[in-house]
Amino acid sequence: MTDGLTASDVAVLTGNNGRNNDGWGGDGAWWIILFLIFGAFGWGGYGNGWGGNGGANSPAFQGYATRADLDAALSTQGIESGIQNISTQLCNGFAGVNSNISNLGYQLQDCCCQTQRAVDGVNYNMAMQTNTLQQALCSGFRDVIDSQNAGTQRIIDTITQDKIQSLQTELQSAQLQLANVSQTNNIINTLRPTPVPAYITCSPYQAAYGYGNGCGNCAC
Repeated sequence: MTDGLTASDVAVLTGNNGRNNDGWGGDGAWWIILFLIFGAFGWGGYGNGWGGNGGANSPAFQGYATRADLDAALSTQGIESGIQNISTQLCNGFAGVNSNISNLGYQLQDCCCQTQRAVDGVNYNMAMQTNTLQQALCSGFRDVIDSQNAGTQRIIDTITQDKIQSLQTELQSAQLQLANVSQTNNIINTLRPTPVPAYITCSPYQAAYGYGNGCGNCAC
């Protein structure tokens, strides 16, 4: 392996892969070729072999990067670029994850709020339905009780009225009977008057013919 650069190395470094722009393989590669030419033939050495300072053995040429160094530099640059791309992708990925987590938290919060509102609505509807049901039950039982009370009161009123009518009939009958008795007594007393003793006394017939000398046999 030589320390210098061959023509193929220069072609690879300058990107000469078939493009024929000015015969040097690209628009931006001419400065690399000039750099290599000055390093190989000059820098104060008066040409190749003149003065002992030119050629591949010159200190100036030995100080430049070899093909392995350029390959390592390019590889390192590629690795760094890949790492940078990976870092960028990771940052973008974490940013996306953070955004998704934030969106998920908002969605969960909104879902919880909507669920809570739905639960509140269900509880309110249940309370209203329960209140309506209780009101209907109270009204129904009140109507039944009022109806029963009214029916019972009508029965009591009917029985009471019938009892009053019966008592009135009995009173009229008793009054009529009393009037008849009083009238009969008046007629009898008028047609055949009878003496009425002032107080109860013994019968004279029992005192005359009974035992005890008229004491103890009282004709009542």
